[in-house]
Amino acid sequence: MSDWRANKDRFYKIQRDSFDNFASRLKKEDFFKESTALKGEYKTILDLIKNPKQKRVLDVGCGSGRYSLRIAKIVKMVIGIDISRKSIEYANKTAKAYGIGNFTGKVNSFQRSIYHKYFDYILLVDTIHHVKDLNKLLQNSRKALKDSGTLIIFEPNHFNLLFIPFLILIGQIDSHLNKEYLRSNKFSLLNYLKNNGWKVSSYKRYAFFPTLLYNYIPVFQTINLFLNRIPVINMFCAFNILECKKKN
Repeated sequence: MSDWRANKDRFYKIQRDSFDNFASRLKKEDFFKESTALKGEYKTILDLIKNPKQKRVLDVGCGSGRYSLRIAKIVKMVIGIDISRKSIEYANKTAKAYGIGNFTGKVNSFQRSIYHKYFDYILLVDTIHHVKDLNKLLQNSRKALKDSGTLIIFEPNHFNLLFIPFLILIGQIDSHLNKEYLRSNKFSLLNYLKNNGWKVSSYKRYAFFPTLLYNYIPVFQTINLFLNRIPVINMFCAFNILECKKKN
């Protein structure tokens, strides 16, 4: 096995094991009990999906279905893929328990295109920094998306150093603090998108302090909205949101 292949496998093993472990610790409480933080994130993503009733959505790196299963309530169908088998098992069991018949979760690394111009929207929510070969991900997304479709990227901003103590707190340092995490900065993303046949139709910034804080100190939501309006500070936002279209 080449050094490149060995390093690639090691990278994905760290990602897979981390999220298998996370899924195994999920509580069996009401899945749709929405915290203040989740409501804000969900609404932000949902607002990007226009005329959802007849739309097909692919959620790459869907995890336990946190967004997929909520989006499935308003769109035609959702397919969620993830490398974590335990996460997909959790998502499928939850969909069955709540009678969500238009969601299907699949264990898949998306290393090859398995769909052709099939989806209206493809979501990459907190996904890019968990992917080794970003070129391949963007190329396969381009193949799977309809010509009129939209790629939505919701990605942490590595310039926001508040993520480091947050990742320590939730025990996900190993799966995040790597060169792929640093690669996910806005400037690098724009270059990768351009080189793989994408154009950015919309760019937004979201939050400053980690949104999980909303659940404990609600005033942080107001503070985030205020800070995002300040040009210098919003360069250090928590998340970058990009809506992307295929180049002709």
